[in-house]
Amino acid sequence: MTAITAVLACTVGILFILNIYQYLTQRAALRIADILYTMSRNVREKAAEVRRDLKDVEIVEAHLFGISTSARSLLK
Repeated sequence: MTAITAVLACTVGILFILNIYQYLTQRAALRIADILYTMSRNVREKAAEVRRDLKDVEIVEAHLFGISTSARSLLK
């Protein structure tokens, strides 16, 4: 009976730790998704500004490169 109890206690402990890990991973993924959504909204606003002011396309390309670099560093 004691060995079975120990095995069950270890199983419960492992499942508890996995549950916490899953929660933290999901929370981090939602945070990254929120950041990427904000970045994409900024790109949309910058593209509208370029169209409105008839600026050069390189400005948008540089902005997109900065955002992709930020996204890559977030996902690492």
